[in-house]
Amino acid sequence: MTVNMTAAIERKISERERPLMEATLRIIGRTGLDGVTHRAVATEAGMSVGAVTHHFETRDVLVDAALRFALTREMNRLRALALSLQSKAFDAEAWVEALVNWYSRELKTEAKTHIACYEAFLAAARGARHRPVVVEWFETWRPPWSASCCNNWRRRAAASGERPKPRCWNWSTN
Repeated sequence: MTVNMTAAIERKISERERPLMEATLRIIGRTGLDGVTHRAVATEAGMSVGAVTHHFETRDVLVDAALRFALTREMNRLRALALSLQSKAFDAEAWVEALVNWYSRELKTEAKTHIACYEAFLAAARGARHRPVVVEWFETWRPPWSASCCNNWRRRAAASGERPKPRCWNWSTN
């Protein structure tokens, strides 16, 4: 259900709202969550304050939508990276190299989006206001990741004839 919810969130952002989301993320990336106002987003996006308010009635709705937009976009990018690395499932060096190269490229082209995502994580750690957005992001990523980890452990155990008990992630406590 969560994976579908992520797709639904991305579909909810219209082409008219996309520039507002991107402008909001640039502001968050430059000045943090506190820098977001309807006026600042309107200026950054080259739109009127009324246009911003029409799409996002309150600052909280605007910030939440922008964070969901960023986190959903990053999830899709990470999924694409993971799919491209499927053939290297047991090659840890290849995964590390691919992740480092991917983040290096991303930070050159999408630095403010990544900073905005980290701002969301920090805000969620500091207070409850933004936790639902971050929990939603983690819940989207965790099931495929934990299933993949457990399946890899099982495959290795079957190949070696051992029966180790893998520590499959219990996301409610980690």
